Amino acid sequence: LGPDCSHLSWGVGNELRLGSTGLGGGGAQSVKWGVLDAQQRRVAHRTASSFEVYQENRRNGEAEAALSEYATEVGGVLASGGDLLELKQLEEATRRSMGLNRAVWELIQLFFLERDAAKGAVTEELVSWYHRNRLAVDREADGRSTNLRTSQLYREMQDSPNVSAEHCPSFWLSVHASAALGWTETVWDLLQLHGAWKGWSAREERVQAQINLIESTGVLLQHFPRITGDTTQHVFMQMRDRWLEQVQKLIGNEELWARCRAHDDRTAAGMQQLLGILRGNKEMLEDATQNWIEYSIALLRHWHPLLDIGEVHHVTSHALERKQCYLAGGAEPGALDELVLAALRPDISAVGETQSASSRHLDAWFMAHVFPLLGAGGSEPESVLARQLPHRDGMNNAEMYMLEYASSLATNASTQRLAASYLAHCPVAGAQALEALALHAPAHAGEVEARAMLAVCNRFNLAPDTAARVCKATATSSLRRGLPASAAEWMKRSGDDPRLQTLAERSVAGPAQTLRSRCEEPSLAWLVRTISGESPSSAAEAAAKARFELVQHTLATEAAGTRGAFDEAQARGAAAMEALERGAAAQPSSARPLMHDSLHLLELRGPNPSGAAPALLRALERDNSDADAGPDAAQADAVRLALVRLYARKCVADATAEAN
Repeated sequence: LGPDCSHLSWGVGNELRLGSTGLGGGGAQSVKWGVLDAQQRRVAHRTASSFEVYQENRRNGEAEAALSEYATEVGGVLASGGDLLELKQLEEATRRSMGLNRAVWELIQLFFLERDAAKGAVTEELVSWYHRNRLAVDREADGRSTNLRTSQLYREMQDSPNVSAEHCPSFWLSVHASAALGWTETVWDLLQLHGAWKGWSAREERVQAQINLIESTGVLLQHFPRITGDTTQHVFMQMRDRWLEQVQKLIGNEELWARCRAHDDRTAAGMQQLLGILRGNKEMLEDATQNWIEYSIALLRHWHPLLDIGEVHHVTSHALERKQCYLAGGAEPGALDELVLAALRPDISAVGETQSASSRHLDAWFMAHVFPLLGAGGSEPESVLARQLPHRDGMNNAEMYMLEYASSLATNASTQRLAASYLAHCPVAGAQALEALALHAPAHAGEVEARAMLAVCNRFNLAPDTAARVCKATATSSLRRGLPASAAEWMKRSGDDPRLQTLAERSVAGPAQTLRSRCEEPSLAWLVRTISGESPSSAAEAAAKARFELVQHTLATEAAGTRGAFDEAQARGAAAMEALERGAAAQPSSARPLMHDSLHLLELRGPNPSGAAPALLRALERDNSDADAGPDAAQADAVRLALVRLYARKCVADATAEAN
């Protein structure tokens, strides 16, 4: 850390503060880690309510019914960020994290939460899953994916605008790969790029066989057999058999193929392989797919459309064995390889393996939210996840990851309230962490965060003195930022009377003349009102209010000479005299200097002199300060003379009133 580092202290969340006082030091510094970026904060805010609702339902014994809704809502938030993955402004690490989170969340939802789905649903879901998450696969596959190959095709077409699409190196590779995965709409879109359509528009007879072949294949693609929720297995298999007969019939149309080869042998070969893939030729499926996950989906699509979800691992094992490499082409599995293989395990070990793989490759948000899904399916998976960690005082993995995520949330002021809601679900360490968050956050943030932390104290029934300590920390922060009125408000909330009195004395200390400019500022007026209110609760507050009213009277008196505001000056004078009497009586030690600053008020001529002179004289005599000589004695004499004159004016006014 270096010789200039004088001390270390923990900040809020994942923050370490370094205090430096050495010659080369630059003051306090902080080190933060695990800080959420803008996109992660977006996801955090949008998923927190779903997590809270699920936890509430779980406490009410409705976890099973609420889990599906929770998984769908969170998955929807992740899916809504899918379009952002292509933004160039996003850092690559953010893109990768967002993509993996979505892909693995949907996979876990399918294989853990929906294990009892009807036969055939898993095939359709996996095809859709791979298509939705193709960008995430692209980042893990190092160029070995169908989506990347299709993107390459469009670049080739852009670079060679005068070359027909079917002559680009990637055209037929993209067509065949998309067909193997069951992306029939993509296949048809690609076939629409074929140059034969341009010739057909020009009424060229030579392309008629190609167009007939492409259109016939398009009809087959349009009627590709898929099982839906209201289709029985028997009906589906009948539909599939009839469809395969039509594919075979087109493959056997030798006259059509001969005419096509006569004009474009490359198109004939490409279309023949396309139909072979649709027919389910395993060698063609293996050649067309770019990685083991694609080959697994191709086998499910064309060979095992009704496979049970628990038997999918047999297909993936075969595909991995045939491809002999993982997504990136190496002998070691990458992040998505590990996560998919763990989720597809056929027994209870899938729970622990998926948790372990997720913790190695996915972020804190994912780990905090995925445990309800991993625990779906009864007491056995729940017991695996509930195992206590050694040396953690009874904490399990779910709570440990939730604490980690809450620390990341607490590091940013905009997500500290979210951190509190997650800590509330940590039975072992949550209360202590909540108290630490409540005490640390306001000291380094603003009033909005402080009020949020007070709400946290009330909501989660923290220790009674925690709220008071939050208010004190906020008061200190306000003073540090030069906001005395705000500080006074928080001191009053916390019941910190000694600091409040000190602030009151300092804020309005000094002669009245030097405070004129300050009293014109709304902040000082607010401060004094905050401190004293209608009934000051302490001597210092009473003296502070008296001095404030005195200065306000001075300003009003000066204004009366310029704009004729005599009524305002008279009202201010009465208020100031009342406050002066109360302040002098409450705090005798400040009576003499306070009244000396008020000489112009005591000497004020008017039709209704104040009757406060006797009380003020008594307060002056109770002042025990040493005023026998020097300036203090002169002040006392001047005050006594002014009070005697005031008393005399009051007597004359009363006598005149009686005579009239």
